[in-house]
Amino acid sequence: MFIINYAVWFEAGRTDFFAKIRLSIGQIEESDVLLPLYEMNCRFKSPARYEDEIIVKTKLDSIAKVRVIFSYQVINASNQKILATGKTMHAWTNKHLKPINAEA
Repeated sequence: MFIINYAVWFEAGRTDFFAKIRLSIGQIEESDVLLPLYEMNCRFKSPARYEDEIIVKTKLDSIAKVRVIFSYQVINASNQKILATGKTMHAWTNKHLKPINAEA
């Protein structure tokens, strides 16, 4: 069950990342481009507790013709302790989930 929380937090971090560069996932999808998740990893360092306020720091690790990789740090807001780190790997695809070259 806990991994689900981290996956949701990673997604929220990505959404915020795109918002900060003034681009929404919806805008990307309107151009018939999708970024489906094909792999995720998460390394747990310390537990998050119910009602903890957390911060998700999201970084674009790499962007290539066919994939994008993001990295994350989940941090306890009250003591700045790193709770988890992770990565998500996404493919550039069309709406039919066929890989596309994002540089084309």
